[in-house]
Amino acid sequence: MDKKKPVTKSATKPDKSANSVAIKAQKHLTKKALRDLRLHKVACVARAVLILSFLSLVAIAITGAARALTVESIANKSGLPASWQVSSVGNPETITVPITYFDQKMDPCEAEVRQFEWCMCNNHCGQFQQHIVKDILGVDRLPIPRYATHEAAQHAGINYASYWATGNDPVQPSDNFYRWYHEVDGLSKRYDREITFERQGNTNTYIYGGNNVFPLDDIAFNADSVSKNDINIMKNGKFTHNYNFTAHLSVPIKVEMNGHEVFDFTGDDDVWVFLNGVLVMDLGGLHSALNGSFTINVDGTISSNVDGVKTKLIDANLEKGKVYDLDFFYAERSTSSSNSKITMTNMDWPIAAEAELNGEVIGGTLVSYTSSLKNIDTENPLYLTRVASYTESTDGSAGFLPLNKDLISYTYTPNDENSWTPLEITGPGATANDFLLATPLTMGKAGSFNDTIYFRYNVRPTDDSGEIFNKISYLTQNSYGDVGISYDDITVTYENLSPVQPADPVEEEPKEEPKEEPKEEPKEEPKEEPKEESKEEPKEEPSPNVPDTNKPQPIDIGHLIDMGDATIFDDTEWAYLDPLGAVSYAPDTGVIAKIAAKAFSQKSFASIILSRSFVLVNLAIFAISFAVYFPLRKY
Repeated sequence: MDKKKPVTKSATKPDKSANSVAIKAQKHLTKKALRDLRLHKVACVARAVLILSFLSLVAIAITGAARALTVESIANKSGLPASWQVSSVGNPETITVPITYFDQKMDPCEAEVRQFEWCMCNNHCGQFQQHIVKDILGVDRLPIPRYATHEAAQHAGINYASYWATGNDPVQPSDNFYRWYHEVDGLSKRYDREITFERQGNTNTYIYGGNNVFPLDDIAFNADSVSKNDINIMKNGKFTHNYNFTAHLSVPIKVEMNGHEVFDFTGDDDVWVFLNGVLVMDLGGLHSALNGSFTINVDGTISSNVDGVKTKLIDANLEKGKVYDLDFFYAERSTSSSNSKITMTNMDWPIAAEAELNGEVIGGTLVSYTSSLKNIDTENPLYLTRVASYTESTDGSAGFLPLNKDLISYTYTPNDENSWTPLEITGPGATANDFLLATPLTMGKAGSFNDTIYFRYNVRPTDDSGEIFNKISYLTQNSYGDVGISYDDITVTYENLSPVQPADPVEEEPKEEPKEEPKEEPKEEPKEEPKEESKEEPKEEPSPNVPDTNKPQPIDIGHLIDMGDATIFDDTEWAYLDPLGAVSYAPDTGVIAKIAAKAFSQKSFASIILSRSFVLVNLAIFAISFAVYFPLRKY
């Protein structure tokens, strides 16, 4: 019997190890394909979000550009509308203007950085020094030191009493010069005051000050955190004078270029005068009383003259008939004397009436403003034709409020709540039809019952804490056609507000028309017996040419300068500006603003796209989507 050959294992069974490898490879490829597919989907979503967030950021940038373009066209850097190119009304006996003082702490004689106090320390005074500050104002409308370090100032030849006046452009809180015109805890304290210029005879020359001028002597030194560390101490039962202070005076003037407009100063110490933001008088340094002046020439150049310095011609880019800010900066830096005399001759001051502005936080959500405008002319009534309110907030935004009948009201009798009347004003803009009252308001001559108009309006800040600056400006005319600007400003600090965004308007249900009742036939009234004529003397009607002094008088439009017809613009013709919640607009003057006008006029859209939270959320989404998409872009 034949034996069968043994059958090998490989001949009877398949190779399981090869199949297992193939299956594993197939599973691996399937998992990789699924993973790649998932990553591809994630990459696509991330890319889509990235593109959308980028487009949203572009929209925000365009919004900011539109705001910047439009606001710049309607305001000069003082917060007054650029189209208000006017002169003053008449020549009152006195002109009172606001001025800001900064009480400065005396630097100890042993201090390494000493700016305020030199004469008492080493008896070194009389150091007249030019070129401490630059020839133009900084972006914050304040002087800028020419040198950032005292080594650079020393190297340039600035004397020892002034080489510590250093800073950047704009001046930073860490700079030495910052305290000169800012309030700094423990170093300087701000005081908003007024000074009065006296008219000289029947001329157009006004003078303020003289020798021994100490405007801050009334401060309670024991309560003032700055002055109590100054040399203001009790001597022989009396306080010594309060030396060591700085001042900033700003007045808009109309330039006539007749060769007779002169500004003159005599005193000590540092004085810098800027016209249209250009330095036209440099009387810097710690020195005894010196004289400086400048004259506006017929060609628009400035002839500037300072003691011991040759007359200098300066081009301040002036145009005849335009209004420019004259900014006067002063510093009393030692304790030897304080002299300050300002003389302004043949300059058109835009002071027609005295304006006052007050503000306070109410209801935990709003800043409420009350303002008044008082005619100071004792001979003539005054007519208010334009009103503008310029605002800046701590988030850096700025613009004009659209003061219309819904936002501002006025009265002659503020204590009578029923007398407040909505005020019709056209929106902010850069044309003759903007900021214009639909009906001019009359102020009687000074001393009459209606010589003052009162106003009130509210602002809703966007942040819960911060500061809000507001300047209200009035343009007035009298029956002879003279025009002038009056203004006041205030900064209100608020904390823990609960800003409430305005709700979208709710459409009212259409009211059902009442059914018409059938008319009754009119009953015949009994004939009235003729009354016997009264023997009382008829009351004499006032003559139309004689004003009734007991009531505000209507204005004779024919006596005013023609400023164009007022037009109440619809909201859709204004691009939205959002520095203060839902109350600011900029004019539709630029191409970008024109394209986006309809979208920007919707307050809900504007309040979202311009809000800080919207910008931050968009930046976060853009960053996250970019971080996700970038490593997955190969999928």
